[in-house]
Amino acid sequence: AGTKLELARKRLEEGKVADATSLFSQYVKLRPNDDKAFAEYSKLLLGRATSPDATRNDVARAFNALETAVRSNPEDDDLRLHLAEFQLRVGRATDAREHLVVLAERLEAPPADAAGQPPTDREARGRRVGFLRATSYLGSGEFEEAARIAARLVGYDLDRRAFQETDRPAKADTDAFVLLAAILKERYEAAADARGVLEELVKQRGDDPRAWLAMTSWYREQGDKERAEAAITKAIELAPDDPDCVFAEFELAPAGRDLDRARAIAERAVKLFPDEERAYRGLAAVLMERGELAAAEPVLLEGVERLPGRASLQLMLTDALLQQNKLIEAGQAIARIGELYGATSGPVGILEARLLVAEGRWTEAKAKLEQVRPVVLGNGELVRQVDLYLGQCHAQLNEYDAQLEVNRRILHEAPDSLAARAGAAQALVSSGKTAEALEELETIAAALPENLLPTIPQVWYPLLQLRIASQADLPAADRDWSGVERLLEILTAAGTVPPAQLALLRAEALVRRDEPQAARDLLEAASADAADDPQVWASLATLALRSEGPEAATGVLKRVPDALKDDAALLVIETRIAAGLPADEARTGLESIEARAGSLAPAAAARVYAAVAPIRLAAGEREAATRLWEKAAAAMPDDLAIREAMLDTAILTENPEAARAATTEIARIVGAGSARSRVAEASVKLLEARQLLAKLAPQESGQPRDLPDDVGNLLDQARNLLVEAESERAGWGQIQVLFADVEGLRGNQSAAIDRLRRAVTIGTDNPAIVRRLVALLYSENRLEEAQEAMASLGAGGTQGLERISAEVELRAGKFDDAVALAERSVAGDTQNHEDLLWLGQLLIRSGKIERAGEILERATE
Repeated sequence: AGTKLELARKRLEEGKVADATSLFSQYVKLRPNDDKAFAEYSKLLLGRATSPDATRNDVARAFNALETAVRSNPEDDDLRLHLAEFQLRVGRATDAREHLVVLAERLEAPPADAAGQPPTDREARGRRVGFLRATSYLGSGEFEEAARIAARLVGYDLDRRAFQETDRPAKADTDAFVLLAAILKERYEAAADARGVLEELVKQRGDDPRAWLAMTSWYREQGDKERAEAAITKAIELAPDDPDCVFAEFELAPAGRDLDRARAIAERAVKLFPDEERAYRGLAAVLMERGELAAAEPVLLEGVERLPGRASLQLMLTDALLQQNKLIEAGQAIARIGELYGATSGPVGILEARLLVAEGRWTEAKAKLEQVRPVVLGNGELVRQVDLYLGQCHAQLNEYDAQLEVNRRILHEAPDSLAARAGAAQALVSSGKTAEALEELETIAAALPENLLPTIPQVWYPLLQLRIASQADLPAADRDWSGVERLLEILTAAGTVPPAQLALLRAEALVRRDEPQAARDLLEAASADAADDPQVWASLATLALRSEGPEAATGVLKRVPDALKDDAALLVIETRIAAGLPADEARTGLESIEARAGSLAPAAAARVYAAVAPIRLAAGEREAATRLWEKAAAAMPDDLAIREAMLDTAILTENPEAARAATTEIARIVGAGSARSRVAEASVKLLEARQLLAKLAPQESGQPRDLPDDVGNLLDQARNLLVEAESERAGWGQIQVLFADVEGLRGNQSAAIDRLRRAVTIGTDNPAIVRRLVALLYSENRLEEAQEAMASLGAGGTQGLERISAEVELRAGKFDDAVALAERSVAGDTQNHEDLLWLGQLLIRSGKIERAGEILERATE
């Protein structure tokens, strides 16, 4: 036990507080009657509990330890005072008052009973205890009693709202004046009287810099920067080298956005107070706000070297390293913080997760954050940090329902969180809820100063995209492009967006305005000015492909500088061009692209393989598509999107063995019990069930099936997996789509329709799902409902659904509209007799007998 105690005190001297705390904890378990050591231990816990990143567990642990220490050391007034102050800090005002009463009674005893304390010390302690008693009454809502005690301490008549002419205390602490002023202002709503109290303070104690500091805070809260400056100037005159004065002056400078002055003050503070962590943190904060991360790093390194036990400096240093993408150094810094805080510390866990985020290891980062969140639940700021990073992970993993949920959780606690609002808007965009996303982003932009908007691409970029899309969806006569133009003007004037990127944004707007030639001219000019920017060339080639065809796009690519020809973005464009060529030419081109991608970095190569694979699959080249996905997976083995694409390919090609292999990899990446893993397993079960059903004789459409036991078991297993996944991610539309598959395979079309409706309702504006819902409604002859569902697709989303629209119009008696839709749905040169038969029958029902005869003759031929 003695060795534990000796080591604990040694670790404390070395600044390794976490190790010291752990050793003290072990010691007091072995020697529970060592009251002195327990008091040391409780003060260590108190220090941890009062740090900015303390959690609810830290507070509870310190509280219990201090109470035990006071019970074991009832005559230790210092320890009792520590406990009372801590109880006030954590909102236990009534408990604190009990200890303060004990202290007050002891101070009222004759000096001979005061353990030899000098009278001046007793008077100072008496004033301190009186001030804390007033604070305890304020904390329990008894502000009148708090005001009465504070007034008595400073000689103030509450009834007359004036200072007494006689019977004033010979000396009064600055804190008591400040407390009385706060009560008058906040509780009595008497701001003028509160100001009078503080003015009396500087009259009585004009030689006390803390009095002028109080005036500085008062004026700053009132927004009176000029008077606050005058007050802090007076404080600095009285105590130019007092750290509280210097740091108050520093805090006032950034409040007025005078970063140059703030930097000069902070640099002076570092020289004056080399053992004061606030100096290093203040200077680093100014440098980081100015974007000078490289300059902030040596400041923090100096602070860490000088004060190795201050974890806050280590935290700030790690943040600066992560922002500079110095991941190795950041990892080393996190290890050092772990020694100070302990490996299970919440802040350490957050930094470890941030390192995983910086490395793009999204699944591991998400798991780490979910592990850390319960640990930091007592600290609102740390919880918000965890949730913001969780939102990023969900976004990168395409878990948009979870991304929206976590950002809305932040907004519930912090409605003014810009990052959370932007994250929620991003989730809405990704989910296809563009109208809601645009509304959210417009609200954010309206609340931002115009000069700040261009500095936040998470807001202005999706806002610009949605403004463009919303106007493009309107009839030409109703479009208003002024909002798009205004935002582009703001970005141009700010100078924060590179010219090449601005050109790309303007070109996109021009294309959506049906001005492709103007967009082409703009991009041609940009390619001349930024010939080394592959994105400009990729956009130019894409525009040429869209407006002029493969030959024009190929012509653009031939002009690309040789150094850029194998850039991943340009190879993807080549892939799109090849997809439109005759089969043999396309195959040759795609094989060449695949070979060139092999020389790229793994992530870039995987991107190219992922672009080529679906095209090879669409051409019926299943083996080639599978090979490409395997190459992509080899390049990026932990990329979840690639593994899920491999699963989709295996299901599409009805390859259960490959599907099971992909599911195993998905479970490895995200965990076997996760929602994504269970959904993957359910997808494989459904594939196996479909293959078994294909061997059975067909049953009448729309009737529930009599299923063999093996098929029924597979569907039951799939359903159970989906139920488990739904309990974790109730907002994930894909789960409802697979539920619809289960019901459809059972022959229960009505239940399948309900599931697809739920998928759309909870936030899946996926046109493929809506079209599937429309087809099911049509098969059940629920035509009006089908038409309502089609309306949600907009004018551009109903291609291929004209037959359903025609049937609805026919039923409504709109024969000409029905015929027009029907004629449009059947190609003029079609050789499909069933299409012609349907068209002819609709023409008969519409009364177009002569035209029906022509169509039916073609069908017979």
